[in-house]
This record gives sequence, structure tokens and C-alpha cells, in this order.
Amino acid sequence: MLHLDRGERLPAMLSLALLALIVIQLMIPMEMELPQTALTVPRRMRLIEKPLKLDFPEILQRPIFTQDRLPMIEPMDGLTLIGVGLVGTNATALLQMGSGPALRVHDGMMVAGWRIVSVESDRVFFEKQGGRRMLKMDIKGRRALQSIALSSRGR
Repeated sequence: MLHLDRGERLPAMLSLALLALIVIQLMIPMEMELPQTALTVPRRMRLIEKPLKLDFPEILQRPIFTQDRLPMIEPMDGLTLIGVGLVGTNATALLQMGSGPALRVHDGMMVAGWRIVSVESDRVFFEKQGGRRMLKMDIKGRRALQSIALSSRGR
């Protein structure tokens, strides 16, 4: 028989106990029910006879990502920002309605139902019934831009 020292008895006994647990585990029958398989019918494949013809002439004529593209916003009754004059902290804007004469305006004035909130070097901010708009000058192209709607939080 095998003779073990005191320090070797404990690991040997633990190994035998582990081996006994493995044997017991293998002897216990497994009675686990497997889920029933459902018969599924494969989907019928659809054949595409012709590929779709992609024709987008408007997108090609008006690309989305260009520097001069502006959002489509209803105009402010034909208002156009002609110019802005700044003297110290006083600012005056020249606006034109349609083909009429130029109007000289400043902060707080009403024009076509819109109240002027502020005048800056290249733009004028308007407010009407909680909505805000901005008319901006295109300084490089020397032309007026369409109005731009602003969020109610500010500029």
C-alpha cells in the first residue's frame, strides 16, 4: 500500500472526494426536456426582374451640400436688407419692401408686423408672435439673403 506523509494526506483526500463527486455526477441520469422544434416553412424568394432605374435630376441640379444653399423659409413679406450703418453703439438698417422705397429702421421699430430686436453689422433680427427671424447681408456677393428662422432660445 502507498504510504503518505502528513502533508500529503489532505490533498490526496480532497482529490479522492472530487473524483467521487465526478462519478456520482455521471451516474445520475439527465432528465431535461428539450424545447420542441417548430416546423418553419422557408420564405419564398422574390426575384426582381429589372433593377430600379434611379433618376434624380433635381438632386443633381441642386446638390444638398453646397455653401450657397439656404433653407426654404417663407419670406418676410418681401423684406430685403439693403445695408447697415453703425456709429458707435447706434445701428441703423436700410430695408426695402418689394420695389418700394428704402426704410431706415433701428431697434424696437415695427416693419411689416415684425419687431426689430437688434441690428448688427451684417444682419437684422426680427421677432413676431414668439417666432424669430434674421435677415442677413451677403457681403461678398453684395446681395441680400433670404430670411432665416431662429429657435425661440435666441440667436
